[in-house]
Amino acid sequence: KPDPSDPCLSPAITICKSLIEEGAKIAVYDPQVGADAIAKELGGYHAFSPLQVTFAKTAMEALNGAQALVLVTAWAEFGELDMGEVARGMAKPPFLFDSRGVWEVRDMEQLGFAVYRIGKPRRG
Repeated sequence: KPDPSDPCLSPAITICKSLIEEGAKIAVYDPQVGADAIAKELGGYHAFSPLQVTFAKTAMEALNGAQALVLVTAWAEFGELDMGEVARGMAKPPFLFDSRGVWEVRDMEQLGFAVYRIGKPRRG
């Protein structure tokens, strides 16, 4: 659901935990939920290495050099990102996992993204 301010039931936490367990390096950004609250839900700062999990101050900071963008919560600001700039700043090829249908698949593919819709049929 858009605009949740409590991360405790967020599927993003489950996804982050799974990625951490698999050894992925992740950058977390949430415009409304602070790093301390997110870290607590991930098991506390002691549960992961600061080299493996970072907390970004902006979406662009989180995405710079990233291999994948995983959108779980449809905050309005995510739909307003300059996705051309996002694609240019990410590792190539950039992967986009969109669980909220924020972006049109064809538009994102034209920008060079490998697009995966999660939980919804492919459209546009």
